Amino acid sequence: MHVIALPPRHRGRPVRRLACAFTAVFIAIAALTTTSAQAASGKPSRAVTDWNTFASNLVAANLLPGPQTYTLAVSQIAVHDALNAIHPRYEPYEFDGYAPRASVAAAVAAATHDTLVELVPQTAASVDAEYDAALSSVRDGAAKRAGIKTGEAAAAAILARRSSDDLQAALTKPFTPGPASPGVYQLTPPLNFVIAAGWSDLPPFALRSARQFRSPAPDAVNSRRYTVDYKELKAVGSRSSTTRTARQTQTALFWYDVAAKEWNLAAQQGLADRSADAWRAARTLAVLNVSLADAVIATFDTKFHHDYWRPITAIRAGDNDGNPATRGDSDWDSLCVTPPFPEYSSTHAATGAAAAHALARELGDRHTFTVTNPSGATRTYKRFSAAAYEEGVSRIYCGIHFRKAMDSGFTTGGQVARYVDKKVLSRRR
Repeated sequence: MHVIALPPRHRGRPVRRLACAFTAVFIAIAALTTTSAQAASGKPSRAVTDWNTFASNLVAANLLPGPQTYTLAVSQIAVHDALNAIHPRYEPYEFDGYAPRASVAAAVAAATHDTLVELVPQTAASVDAEYDAALSSVRDGAAKRAGIKTGEAAAAAILARRSSDDLQAALTKPFTPGPASPGVYQLTPPLNFVIAAGWSDLPPFALRSARQFRSPAPDAVNSRRYTVDYKELKAVGSRSSTTRTARQTQTALFWYDVAAKEWNLAAQQGLADRSADAWRAARTLAVLNVSLADAVIATFDTKFHHDYWRPITAIRAGDNDGNPATRGDSDWDSLCVTPPFPEYSSTHAATGAAAAHALARELGDRHTFTVTNPSGATRTYKRFSAAAYEEGVSRIYCGIHFRKAMDSGFTTGGQVARYVDKKVLSRRR
């Protein structure tokens, strides 16, 4: 669980508040890999995937999961639009330029560089170094200059479109829990604070609004479905569970801190299987990251609309919830630390489903790929959908989500990914 200390409000352009808002964030950091965009002067598709690896590692090491999805969506949109200006294969997202003789490697490098420096400015030195090294491998001349200008223009276009986004406000929006009544969210130990109450105030990248796919209400506390989910969660999600298997415990811990980076690297393995060129890779990664970003925005709309209690609150209050079939336990604790926001629905389930649907629609579901989590543990899957299911169900094993929230998250993620695929970056006819 990422434990954070929020800094004072930064004075500056709103979109730049992203990095400043996290200067004092303490994150369990996965070490940056040495995979470099510097090798991107070879095959054009390598420019896209190598810079995607660099960006994914960078945001994972410096940002919380929601801002990770936001930053990668902006960055991959810029890369897509820069390449599309060189060879217009798809509809642009924002930048509709034309530079047929521009260098692909230079365009991708400039687009990624400018978005990352703007959105994660505390990492500017490392981004600049990567950029300089990558450009040193591109032959000097008109194509290189045109590529740089094209990438810069694509980055400037999407950054301008998102310039009014205030991510610090989205993260620090005040929130007061409702009355301590059955089903109503309350602050949860050990964190006892709320973050991201305003995340759904951010405009989605593709959805018409954050509430477009708002989930229906969670189960009533006195319902049969709630009782079944309550008993399951109480048994399997407890820190001292005697029914959770060793594999389930490992699944809970494996997926606990997984976010956008791991799905981007999984996408790269699928792209390699399909021998995708730079344009297909750029579109796939843009659709993936827009789907992830919008899935987060959509689930946070649902969370703060329904304001549903977490299992740790529910089980400790089980004797006083008006449901005679839910036996309480005032000492119950979850296997994993409960995230500091309402329970329903599951963002992990939604992002996993969004990623799996987005990738399956472009590349097919069947791919053998390995996921490496922030602690360095690995798991290998043969389907994107199999990884997504484990990501979602892990939250039950963690003791932090009821099954209804997982199912709802899966539905939302699929809805978002299908909408994104139809709405943006369509192939030109």
